[in-house]
Amino acid sequence: MNDLTNQWHLGGMVAQGTSERNIQSFTCCATHGVVGWRVWYSVYDQAETSFGFGYLDYTDEFRLLHDTPMRIATQPAAEGLNILGVPTDWNLIQPVHLRLKDGRERLYFWAFGDGGVQRYLAADSNDGINFIVEDWHCPVLYHPNDRAISQEALRECGLSIYCHNGHQPQDPSEPSATPEMLMNDATNVYLLPDGTFELYSAEVVQLPPDAPLPRQKDLLVRQIQRRVSADGVHWSAPQHILSRTTNDPYDLQFYYLSVTHTPLDRIGILGHYRSDSGTMDLEFCRSQDGVHWEREGRPGFPREKGVEMLFAPHNLVCVGGLYYLFYSGSHLNHHGVSSPDAPETPSTWIGAATIPVSAFNDLSPKDALHDSGAFSQKLS
Repeated sequence: MNDLTNQWHLGGMVAQGTSERNIQSFTCCATHGVVGWRVWYSVYDQAETSFGFGYLDYTDEFRLLHDTPMRIATQPAAEGLNILGVPTDWNLIQPVHLRLKDGRERLYFWAFGDGGVQRYLAADSNDGINFIVEDWHCPVLYHPNDRAISQEALRECGLSIYCHNGHQPQDPSEPSATPEMLMNDATNVYLLPDGTFELYSAEVVQLPPDAPLPRQKDLLVRQIQRRVSADGVHWSAPQHILSRTTNDPYDLQFYYLSVTHTPLDRIGILGHYRSDSGTMDLEFCRSQDGVHWEREGRPGFPREKGVEMLFAPHNLVCVGGLYYLFYSGSHLNHHGVSSPDAPETPSTWIGAATIPVSAFNDLSPKDALHDSGAFSQKLS
């Protein structure tokens, strides 16, 4: 397949985190309009105990006009970005913003709350200011750590207690989650031209006991699932679409799939995660139907010295014959270790990179890698 790595132009940072606050465009959308750019973002503290999101408005030249952070509100407001219908002490992260066919706007995001709540919610808005969650007890889908996931459901999905926090007791006043409603975070949702929706997320399975040595530091294996929906709220059971093949490095995992829909097909960006080193790269792939993907099989975006992780946003943005990629970068790897070549104070940032649209024209892989099901266990 055509190597894209050397065709990217790195345009520098458009937003930077601090020593106390990390910033990402991971799963977030960007749009270009008559007044410039709008770039959605997530923020979280170093201990990963406090999350939030918002959007940044820029001129065409990336001069910052406004930073509009999200706030959880109890009443609608006349301005800002307000989420209503969830407890005010919750943490919300990884927004996906869509404009619906009927003119409303919708936000999807992950919600983390006391008592073992880790679930994916949808909030709709008539004004683009106030987004309302109808009933957080009945979310779109669930994380494996959510209290609504029973141990039986986890075992049916090939999991024991999930890696980070375990589980809190189930709340008898809310419905239990079925195994088909379980997915990991790192989720992208898309509105298709026919008005239906598709969703790509990670699913996790246990590392097989006969995995090659040396053993991976991460004992969960991430692979990609796809779901479809008529309304974007009630989703199909997951369809497993991508996992490591026998030709891949033994510690390769797919952390997420970001998709750009073109008039001809879909351009995908896979989270190319090496679990031993904890590094993250961008690998490109193509699909006609969203189910069968042809992978580039290697990173296709430059990761500079001192950078340990790169993340893709929700999609590429086409403007003036160029694709814009608002990627996220970090000097820390997935295990929390800083690169030896990082600055004295490691940081996170959102960068802007461009590539000619024509660079993707000859992505007709000669040795395309297809999913072989290695390390795979279906959730349905």
